[in-house]
Amino acid sequence: MSILGLSFMAASWTHSRILGAKHKVFSWRIDNRGNLFIKRKFRNNRFPRVDNISCIHLGRLYESMLDGEWKSLANDAAKLCMGTEKDGIGKFLYELRPEVSSAQLSSQLGAIFYQAGVWEWNEGKRGIKFLLLSENWQEKTSQYKSVL
Repeated sequence: MSILGLSFMAASWTHSRILGAKHKVFSWRIDNRGNLFIKRKFRNNRFPRVDNISCIHLGRLYESMLDGEWKSLANDAAKLCMGTEKDGIGKFLYELRPEVSSAQLSSQLGAIFYQAGVWEWNEGKRGIKFLLLSENWQEKTSQYKSVL
């Protein structure tokens, strides 16, 4: 399958669900360079949206997790736009790419990295937080298989 020259992504999507109360389904894949692609379906859109988080940005996120502290999801759209969101994963992503939809990828990243054994989850439905468990995020994420 080739859509806009993205034939390398067609065959190997992994399916997951976000953590917390909503359990929304999404698909993702990681390429051989460590770039992560996340496919999400939004309520009013006919086709799913595919977002890319580069290996470089994932590496920066990993570095921000190295302090051993729990990190909040921190992806509230209104608070991000007003500049009042607390520090956390969503705000970190928003600072890299100032779009609310980019910050909200923290929900998918949390699910992927938790289920792959890279992050620990506080098991919260609200007030979701994550803690770094593994330094081998690329290897563990590449080895992770679907949980649906």
